[in-house]
Amino acid sequence: MKLIYIIALCCFNITAYAQSRIDLSLSIDGKKRDVIIVKPSGDVPSGGYPVVCMFHGTGGGGERTFGTSQWKEKGEKEKFITVFPSSLEYCIIENGKQENTTKWHISQLDSVACPGQTLADDVKFVRTFLDTIIQSFPINKRRIYATGFSNGASFVSKLAVEMNDVFAAVAPSGGGLNQGDSNFVTHRIPIWLVLGSKDNKWLDNFAQFGLKEFPLNDSTLLWLRAALGRYRGLLGLDTIYTKNSMPKVLTYIYNTPLNKAEAASEFRFTLVDGMTHEYPNGENSQFVLADILWDNFFSKISKNTITGLYDSDQTQITVYPQPAESFVTIEGLSQGWVEIYDIMGNKLITQQMNGKTIVDVSLLVKGYYTLTLYDGITYSITYFIKM
Repeated sequence: MKLIYIIALCCFNITAYAQSRIDLSLSIDGKKRDVIIVKPSGDVPSGGYPVVCMFHGTGGGGERTFGTSQWKEKGEKEKFITVFPSSLEYCIIENGKQENTTKWHISQLDSVACPGQTLADDVKFVRTFLDTIIQSFPINKRRIYATGFSNGASFVSKLAVEMNDVFAAVAPSGGGLNQGDSNFVTHRIPIWLVLGSKDNKWLDNFAQFGLKEFPLNDSTLLWLRAALGRYRGLLGLDTIYTKNSMPKVLTYIYNTPLNKAEAASEFRFTLVDGMTHEYPNGENSQFVLADILWDNFFSKISKNTITGLYDSDQTQITVYPQPAESFVTIEGLSQGWVEIYDIMGNKLITQQMNGKTIVDVSLLVKGYYTLTLYDGITYSITYFIKM
């Protein structure tokens, strides 16, 4: 495995002074599999490189997501490695039409694939190329993430089930967790689902009811109760949620465990007004999803942090009062820093912590805010509401 990487390394003349692309080819179960790896310029970050894997949708490939997703640009700016794998092409039959197209192997593929084909073990493929990357670069193994679009989104949701030992968090966009891939897991990782209000791939399921667009209000939770329920069920979460409502963007956050004895995970669902079936890259939409996911989600999570908590043998973080008017009190972290962000990821307050810490939030407008707590080694995130 490492030999393959070394050959690619020589061919692409990587230096420490420029972002570098490595085209990796692997043989998995007798089939050639391709992966594009992009290493940022400059020195290795403390703790090793984080990794973000971007999985394309049906008909796409790693080359396309490399070029359009904006993840390699974000990786260069924030100094993490980006990975753009390609799925295999299959003959499929959907809506009475037969075609050859690329698809990731989720349970839905089993029902639409033309007879006589051998479907690849894509989870094995992901484990193999990540093993190769870990052997070849100084990687922070606590900080490996996955995002994907459409069929790729459904696949990263499957990875939350079958590779939660590797990934710290996943963020699907435009595709959900298939019922056939929704199994019980022992280790629950945070998941953030992003969907457009005019996504025809989802709206087609409700055509008989005349639904032309998902409304930017709580009624969408009823339309999507089955899809959202699969994620909550996977993560063992109650239906209790916190809602962030902003112009053109509505986000629901679920982090209350059904079993109070279990550590909380988190599921976020964001509905974007007017967005169709696309992975937002700043050209096809009003924002760059890579920026939002990294700044507000992936960068705040590592394998040894759980939303609102540090490791189970450490003290639980307490934030009160909820909601707050003028001050927020934080207990449970003896030293470190607290950062307060608004819903768009803008950092508003930074304050050093020392035991019981009181933060003045009187100048903040009413709304929902993220607290990022850092003890010098690990991050933890929690929330408060400003009245």
